[in-house]
Amino acid sequence: MYKIFSVLLLVTFSFSVISCSSEDSSGATSQLGQVLDQPNSTDDESKIILPVVTVGICELIDNSVIDNSTVDNSSISDNSSIKDSTVKNCSTVTSSTVDNSSTVDNSVISSSTINNSYICAQSTIDNSTIDNSTVCNSSTVQGGSTVNGGSTVNGGSTVQDGSTVQGGSTVQGGSTVQGGSTVQGGSTVCYGTIDNATIDNSTVCFGTVPMSIVNRTVQNQVMTESDAPTVSSTSPANGATGTSCSSSATPGRNYITVTFSEKMNTTSVTTNTDNASCSGTILLSTDSFVTCVRMTNGDPTTSDNESFIVHPASALQNKDWLETPGNGPTYKIRVKGGVNGVKDLSGNTMSIDNTTGTGFITAKSTNGC
Repeated sequence: MYKIFSVLLLVTFSFSVISCSSEDSSGATSQLGQVLDQPNSTDDESKIILPVVTVGICELIDNSVIDNSTVDNSSISDNSSIKDSTVKNCSTVTSSTVDNSSTVDNSVISSSTINNSYICAQSTIDNSTIDNSTVCNSSTVQGGSTVNGGSTVNGGSTVQDGSTVQGGSTVQGGSTVQGGSTVQGGSTVCYGTIDNATIDNSTVCFGTVPMSIVNRTVQNQVMTESDAPTVSSTSPANGATGTSCSSSATPGRNYITVTFSEKMNTTSVTTNTDNASCSGTILLSTDSFVTCVRMTNGDPTTSDNESFIVHPASALQNKDWLETPGNGPTYKIRVKGGVNGVKDLSGNTMSIDNTTGTGFITAKSTNGC
């Protein structure tokens, strides 16, 4: 009777294993089936001995050294060290060191240090330090992580919160990318803070001098410094009366001069030469810039890209420009800033408009003002 019961139990167990085979990806069912199919000389024993089968599960590796190994679907935590190894397929690395040419693939890394390694294939790095490593293929760097020391972040990877580094770009030398910024299109950023800005196909680098790119767009240029230009002086000066504004080189020709704090991109320094509209970035007006004085064709002119001269059109020289002090109009100079304003050679835009508060009054003379 006991033999019959044992045989029935064995048959029932075999059918149970077969019915679950579609759910077992480890091969355990196949292994068990092969063993059960083998002739067994002890079938008549009072107790059947079934084989021991190991099924793949998520292993916890804690406070260990993993060297020249492959770690798959596991959890590594608490001061473990991973060297010359491959970590892949949904593994989790927490509070550990990953270094020396290790590869991390489709895994989660948190509160760890990563040196000389490759983090690719949609891995997530959270609150970690990445040093001299490559982050690529749609990986995500987030939550207070730092990318520094010659690391490369590329291939559709993301640096957050909300920031994106993509398209073969390099973020290096202690730079920080944060707060909704985008660095893309073959750009290089070094020793800078990129905050809520877009860097596209540009180089942002000035030796080891920290640069700050905030709330702006930099496209198709080389930025060697990040200081916005300012207006150093205007001539005639603000508040001047009875002012002469003619040149010994061009007697009888009135002119004004605007001098900047640094060399400027000359294409951004313009004026209106067609009519009385207030177009361009250097403006002269007597009615709070409702209308502006028309300037001579070819203006502005410069010899050093810092001081720019504009000449009122000849038709105005003997009408509105020449006045007795106190009786004539007050001229104000405005230099436009902001997105459409004047820019320096690094593409830095003067932050706001610069307008002379008092203006100047010209003096009547035979050779100009």
